[in-house]
Amino acid sequence: MVAFVLGKRTDETFKKLQNLLAPLDISRFYTDNWGSYERNIPPEKHKVGKANTQKIERKNSKYSENQRQFQLPQLWKIQANNDES
Repeated sequence: MVAFVLGKRTDETFKKLQNLLAPLDISRFYTDNWGSYERNIPPEKHKVGKANTQKIERKNSKYSENQRQFQLPQLWKIQANNDES
């Protein structure tokens, strides 16, 4: 996650998010069909749909899996120490 704004789905809320993202110079936005995106993101930078969602989710899943590999042995060690008490 790069940035987030809590609020209703209004143009004002999106503009707050857009201001947070501006320094990152994002070249492409993949979004749902919320009208504020269409009104505020240039068409050449905006793509509606889930075509790239699977790739992104797979990458996030692999990252999470790799993180768990390092955390589980530590949890087992803590559990083993507690069992010995």
